[in-house]
Amino acid sequence: MNPTAFLLSLGVAALAPLLALHYIVPALRKAASAAACGAPEELHFWLTALRWLAVLGTVMLVLSFGEFRDGIDLLAVLRRTLWLVAAGLFVSIAVMAHAVWRTLVQRGTGKA
Repeated sequence: MNPTAFLLSLGVAALAPLLALHYIVPALRKAASAAACGAPEELHFWLTALRWLAVLGTVMLVLSFGEFRDGIDLLAVLRRTLWLVAAGLFVSIAVMAHAVWRTLVQRGTGKA
């Protein structure tokens, strides 16, 4: 196992979602407050869950499918890691958006 490739992959997998969410969260806060999404505690829960889901999802993908063997090109490791991180972020945001959308639709129709 190549420790440099392993640590590079884990670092990217942990930091990239946080960097992406740094830009997404303010927009989500604004949209949720405009849509009267409910109590601030509820919004805080959704945003915290999104952070955990994004970081843990990408780290699990990199640990499961990352390439860390000796002699591997670090550029190939970075390419694979970025692809896995992008896939993990896409799924995490899609799952959370679906859950929030379902909640908003239930509120709009009066279902509990």
